[in-house]
Amino acid sequence: MQLESGEALEIVGVDKALDLAVLSSSSRSQYFLPLDSEESAKLGEDIFALGFPYRGLLDQGLTVTGGNVGALPGALDSAKRLMITAPVQPGNSGGPILNRDGRVVGVVVSRFNDLFVLEQTGSLPQNINFAVSNGPLIGFLEKHHVFYANVDDKADPISNGVPEQMQKSVVSVLCH
Repeated sequence: MQLESGEALEIVGVDKALDLAVLSSSSRSQYFLPLDSEESAKLGEDIFALGFPYRGLLDQGLTVTGGNVGALPGALDSAKRLMITAPVQPGNSGGPILNRDGRVVGVVVSRFNDLFVLEQTGSLPQNINFAVSNGPLIGFLEKHHVFYANVDDKADPISNGVPEQMQKSVVSVLCH
């Protein structure tokens, strides 16, 4: 694994059940996103998914899609997953889910299997995607001794677009 710059990344910790990993690089970023450790996402809350969908196929850089928290608790592992309606694709995995206040309320981990649902129901699902919620995310980060910026740290609302500092805090990870 490496950053776009070619800088190698080291795996520090993995949780296969959550589908999360902590990666480390030799350089330290000055950019971060605040994580809301006190408050969980709310049903129907507006959210934004940031990521790099279809990187290499579409070289558009960072993308943002909007939706809401579609279900609490989410499917698959109800204690750990949010169901979100923001469209996500391969390349969004590991990307943050932000609320309108610019705070992380989850991390994208999966999407519903379109072909499976089509075979089972005869229809294609639309915008049924999943994110790890803050409680399990914070537990994972603390287990691996990862510092995270808490809600008391400054966040910028994203109702008028994602501020440049927030854009710089999300990077593409290349997995080979």
